[in-house]
Amino acid sequence: MNGPVFDLPTTMSKFLLLGLSLDDILMKTTTVPACVLGLADQLGALRPGVLTDLAVFRLPEGDFEFEDSARQQLRGTQKLEPVAVIRRGRAYRSELRLERRLGHRL
Repeated sequence: MNGPVFDLPTTMSKFLLLGLSLDDILMKTTTVPACVLGLADQLGALRPGVLTDLAVFRLPEGDFEFEDSARQQLRGTQKLEPVAVIRRGRAYRSELRLERRLGHRL
């Protein structure tokens, strides 16, 4: 994508910049969509009997630039970065996939 919506972690980071708590952002990207789709009993939660895929993120502090829908630049101090995904019990590290795509070590 050419932005300003690049990916879900970047969009989640923009909501951190706007003042939402990480807990609220996580709920709005997991539990709430499952409820809206009528799938709350099947998705969007960590409990027995629910399909659970996990995304693992790090939240480094720093100086990060974000772009809003009007193409204005915003500066934030935190940015969610994907580390791994656990899908159907198998772990996938995001750095390895990106390294293969770019053809070099990050």
